Amino acid sequence: MARSSAVIGLLLTGVLFLACLLFLWVAPHLASQALVGLALTVGVLLSATFIRRAFYVQHQAARAARTSLIFFTTVACGLWLATKIHALNSFSVFSILALGWIVAGAGFMKGIASSKPKKHFLELEPGYWREHWNYTRWSLATAFMFQFTTLGYYWLVAAFLSVKEVGELRATYLIVMPVEQVFIAMSFIVLPALASHYAANRMENFVSLWTRNALAVAGVTGLFALGVRILGRPAMHVFYASKFDGLAPLLYILALVPFLTGIGGTMINALNAIEKPKLVLYAYICSATVTFLSGIPFVVHLGLRGAAYGMLLSGGTYTGALAIGLLYNIRKLGQTGDSVRCP
Repeated sequence: MARSSAVIGLLLTGVLFLACLLFLWVAPHLASQALVGLALTVGVLLSATFIRRAFYVQHQAARAARTSLIFFTTVACGLWLATKIHALNSFSVFSILALGWIVAGAGFMKGIASSKPKKHFLELEPGYWREHWNYTRWSLATAFMFQFTTLGYYWLVAAFLSVKEVGELRATYLIVMPVEQVFIAMSFIVLPALASHYAANRMENFVSLWTRNALAVAGVTGLFALGVRILGRPAMHVFYASKFDGLAPLLYILALVPFLTGIGGTMINALNAIEKPKLVLYAYICSATVTFLSGIPFVVHLGLRGAAYGMLLSGGTYTGALAIGLLYNIRKLGQTGDSVRCP
């Protein structure tokens, strides 16, 4: 898997460099420092994701957390220094991110290594790529459709409003994103536990764990939305030095998005654990459909506020579709009582 990750990183680097050269040749005004920075660092950024997930697979969540802490500290110092010397730009930001992961990974790479087996992995698991593709094809399609759900509203705002308003929408949503990142991190711990219960045919434990996870997410995101309603305006004033004070009402709406998508995220974990990734794709297709059918008129007639309402509607559609698929499968598994082969 490390070799596969490295190959993908090199391929993406090559493709991005070709894109840079193409822009310089065909449309020099479209060439950007950001694209060059991404081309140089994409391999490092992907490797960082791989390293963290490898720690989770090896049940070393604490090591993954320490790696992230070192990354955060390095990036914070790098951004502060770049600001002080007036060198903060799109290229330096990618460079700082890559440096953060290089520093963080340098001390923990040895933790991934394991003893070399006597046989090649594919000799031990000859059907690995076939089994891998059975899941990956749905995962790849889902990643593609994900761009047309919540992220699709950035495209709609750019197309029907202006790039300036895309920046305002993004700046507002950045206040909300940290709580989403917490639940993404939690999913790396919850998903293996759900899969273990399913593989051992412990459906009562499976439902109990998912229910507790969903209630915890609903409680935290509900309290977060309440906190944003109380402290959102002064927080934006401090974070953005009063540049976006007028967007506080938009923040109050967007603070409800994690409540809907967070609960949906717990259902994605459950559906992946019972080997139903195609239902996750179907939910994203439903959400993407709502994004374009309802999002366009919302954005055209209501502006940024319409984009925020559209995000809520798309998030609710996605969570509702996931709920239908999950509850149907849980009931079906409970009625059949079929045992499940452990992988």
